[in-house]
Amino acid sequence: MYRALLVCLCALPMSSALVLPALSQEIQSVGPIKTYTKWLPEEKLFKPSSKKKLPVNHRVDIPFIIDGTVVIQRLTDRTYWIMLGSHSLTLFVGNEGALLIDAPLRPAAEIMGAVKQVTDVPIRALVYSHPHVDHNGGADRLRAALKEQGIDLRIIGSENCKEQIQLFGSLPEPTQTVPNGRAVFQFEKWTFKHITPVRWAHTGADSYTITPDGVVTFIDFVYPGALPFQNVSVVQNLTGYLEFIRHVAGEPDWTHANLGHSNVGYRKDILRTLEYFKDLYT
Repeated sequence: MYRALLVCLCALPMSSALVLPALSQEIQSVGPIKTYTKWLPEEKLFKPSSKKKLPVNHRVDIPFIIDGTVVIQRLTDRTYWIMLGSHSLTLFVGNEGALLIDAPLRPAAEIMGAVKQVTDVPIRALVYSHPHVDHNGGADRLRAALKEQGIDLRIIGSENCKEQIQLFGSLPEPTQTVPNGRAVFQFEKWTFKHITPVRWAHTGADSYTITPDGVVTFIDFVYPGALPFQNVSVVQNLTGYLEFIRHVAGEPDWTHANLGHSNVGYRKDILRTLEYFKDLYT
């Protein structure tokens, strides 16, 4: 049915464009499109908590489409998942300071206030997952707010990330550049993996970061509960996109994933995405 409809639409002359709204209304009356905003029944849901750790393979019990409220969920001993509006960031709490992965385009007071709900130690480091403004457009505001407190924010990014920021001038440049490929950086006594496996994927500067207690952050690649193909609408290179998530799937030392927009993710979500594209290619 859908193939026949597609063929018919493609065969329409340009002058027929005016009849398409009427055709759309007719299709909607015959088979109305429903929007689902709940998780599938087999999903295990967990009431949001900044104190209790999220059990592996459980989702945070929040609407599929976030309504803008701040949600904080503890994932492991030191790592937290924070949803601000429709964007999420990762918080790692050290002994003397806190490290963020991404600073969404939100007021600095909102980001700092969310961290304050978890810990009294100040934010001292920010890691860029990639240079898109919606996920890191709050970096400049955050840096300025911390400067007023006498803190020079350490900003960590890959070589590719620094190059893209210099090219477009969209974000503050990293104060510490991490080599592309498999690399690490230190925060207090802990070692973080910061890996930039491909040149072009979602952007020209995508990295994934793994905290020492097993949380991986990679943004705009996988959306649990959504059809995988929708993820590629803003992908610059599909081959790189698939290679990137293959790398993440092959990393053994993580249990939870921050994916940027949707709920907390797991390895099963990545494997399901890869399986989908394998079927599609076949």
